[in-house]
Amino acid sequence: MKYVVLIERGTTGYGAYVPDLPGCVAAAATEDEVRGLIREAIALHLEGMREDGAPVPPPVTSAIFVEVAPVPKRITIRGVSDEVRGEIASRAARKGQSMEGYLRGELERIASKPDVEAWLADARALRASGPKVTADEILQHRDADRK
Repeated sequence: MKYVVLIERGTTGYGAYVPDLPGCVAAAATEDEVRGLIREAIALHLEGMREDGAPVPPPVTSAIFVEVAPVPKRITIRGVSDEVRGEIASRAARKGQSMEGYLRGELERIASKPDVEAWLADARALRASGPKVTADEILQHRDADRK
């Protein structure tokens, strides 16, 4: 007989159970270990049922693997006024995009640029380390360019 065994990965290891044999379970640190333990558990479970004179349930559970497309990540923004939502919808429509696609593109564009605080910190560091030019020198160069 072949019974379906379901193996699940948990936070600390693996668990296995047999849907057609309630109470027949195993747990181990690795998947290989749990596979071996569940085989032993099935054998002991069936042996115990036979010794007790209990009927051995036939394997009736089946399992299949179903391939599904990955679920796209969604963005939910709460508390946006209808006016703002309408403006975003209009901009997205002008670009031929969904609102989600438009917002994702805008977020990626914003994230690719330094924020104002980082830009100011860089400018201040450059100013502090660069040569000092006085206002008089700037005016002299300006006047020299006009001649």
